[in-house]
Amino acid sequence: MNNILRKQATVYDLAIVLKECENQITELDTKHYFAPQVYAREARLPAGSVTVGKTQKKAHISIFSKGHCTVHCMGEIIEVHAPYTFVAPAGSKKAIYAHTETVLTTIHVTDETDINEIEKEVIDEMAEVNFERLR
Repeated sequence: MNNILRKQATVYDLAIVLKECENQITELDTKHYFAPQVYAREARLPAGSVTVGKTQKKAHISIFSKGHCTVHCMGEIIEVHAPYTFVAPAGSKKAIYAHTETVLTTIHVTDETDINEIEKEVIDEMAEVNFERLR
């Protein structure tokens, strides 16, 4: 059973947290999976880490298959105990604090198989530029 705690937050709150963490950037252990018209990206988030995704152009499925984390998405803070799945709407940007090692898989609809092309298709670069200005 999932224990979900929702709180209101703002993008400004997220920018403050990111400013405090900007010198602690590490690469995530990421795996890529492809099926016809489907791309899945699985990331392992180490315990104690903060991970910030990019602003998404399209709705996509987010699956937490392992771990305990706090997620900031679309102005809400959600405490998640895996397993937990939700649809992240277009325009969403997730920031995740992993209390324990966490596994997150995002699933996107695309015909592309080149990671760079997929990112061009699903990431809202203009929103990313605007978010960086907040920092």
